[in-house]
Amino acid sequence: MLFSNAHSIAINPLCSVHLLAYDSFEIEDYTKELLPAELQKLARISHPVKKREFVASRLLKSKFYPGQEIKYNEVGAPYLSDKIVDNFISLSHTIGIVGMAEAKYKIGMDLEPIRSLAKKIHHKFINEHEREILDVNDDLEMTKAWSAKEALYKLANRKEIIFTEELLIQEKVDENHWKCRVKTDQGFRDVPMHFYHSGNNVLSINDSY
Repeated sequence: MLFSNAHSIAINPLCSVHLLAYDSFEIEDYTKELLPAELQKLARISHPVKKREFVASRLLKSKFYPGQEIKYNEVGAPYLSDKIVDNFISLSHTIGIVGMAEAKYKIGMDLEPIRSLAKKIHHKFINEHEREILDVNDDLEMTKAWSAKEALYKLANRKEIIFTEELLIQEKVDENHWKCRVKTDQGFRDVPMHFYHSGNNVLSINDSY
């Protein structure tokens, strides 16, 4: 695994996404680059795929925020240990790719592989209005819908969320921009969602908050 595989996408002047693609690698070759707290967390992960995802995500983080630890609040949202840094972050991963979004506003980012699974289970997360404006028989569209709702879920910052009622797709502005809505602990909030489609993967992220 080489950092030459890392690259960044500027979403807007206040937000960027950093991505690292990797193949199978020996975890032991990179443990010396992890923080003591990260080594402790790594030791508690048993699945080899999850271990590589964890190591890759921390190596990506260290490229932009060396010496800082990724921590999580009471609902599982990540933040950087250095309180002086006012950036919000969001993490996601898919097969062979980890991503970290950073923004000056609250951010939710999701990576998903394009596959038929979202189409098969769309009735679990798509409501009547969304069924009218989206193609529920299209793998890409349903993957984008699922990914958008995963990104919205991260913005909600609470638990026990009903995907069909509290994470909403309102309008398709175009193929890469949708108007969405999320219910936070302070009520509903409109959120513009932006999509990137590369190879067999979709990345969804909010343009503002």
